[in-house]
Amino acid sequence: MPAPGSTQIYNLRFPTGLPDRWAVGVSAIFGSGMTIDGVDGLLRRRSALPGTVAINLTTDLLPRVSGATFMAVDPARPSLGWTAAGSLAAADMLRVACDWDDGGVNKAWVITGPPTTASPVRAPALPAALAAFRPIAGATYSDRSVLAFDMDWIAGWAVLKAGGLGTPPADVEYRFSGSFVP
Repeated sequence: MPAPGSTQIYNLRFPTGLPDRWAVGVSAIFGSGMTIDGVDGLLRRRSALPGTVAINLTTDLLPRVSGATFMAVDPARPSLGWTAAGSLAAADMLRVACDWDDGGVNKAWVITGPPTTASPVRAPALPAALAAFRPIAGATYSDRSVLAFDMDWIAGWAVLKAGGLGTPPADVEYRFSGSFVP
């Protein structure tokens, strides 16, 4: 296991006859014991095999999103909070999600917004006509997560909101950082 702050170089040989594209990815999983607190990662896909691939875990990843917290003081409007190790302005979006079971029925909220959204995010108030989609007191929560995403073929939240993900080009870079409530 490399020491924090150290440099590691791995040399890989690509055999002949490979497809004309390649992808390389790296993920760093955070937590202790069997509890995963979060994950940071990078995926690069290129249409030509490079001579070398360099990934700097200090500069190539998004600032680490950590310390996800969940609050359900008002069961109908839970909140998810987090801490970022730096500005997430370079990302394209923030995704805040929670799943719950209320009486054998699984439900979920996924809230997306600009990467600069302030913590915590509180679920919206729903009108009485949509009361069936609110969590209820005593609901059992599962996937509670906060994730920041950066996709190099998207030019920020405004473009993503206006046109969606679109079709990624052949050469892409995709970065993410997220935290989960244990």
